[in-house]
Amino acid sequence: MSPLTKARKDVTLVFSAFGNIVERERQKLIDLGLVPGENIKLLHAPCNGYVTFLLKGSRIALDKKVAGEIIVREELK
Repeated sequence: MSPLTKARKDVTLVFSAFGNIVERERQKLIDLGLVPGENIKLLHAPCNGYVTFLLKGSRIALDKKVAGEIIVREELK
């Protein structure tokens, strides 16, 4: 498992847990559908301070600091 900021691009990832994120930010991500076991795909690694990923067909952009607290693992094939 690793933070989203260190994941490989264009690989299906599975969200595992949140790190140290304030409750308000955590709840926003949960409301968007980021729950344990959910598949996501990293589109753009940290660039200009933002990380972009695909979640349930929607592009989500997060600050690099917040994205670094999203713990993922590569989907086993």
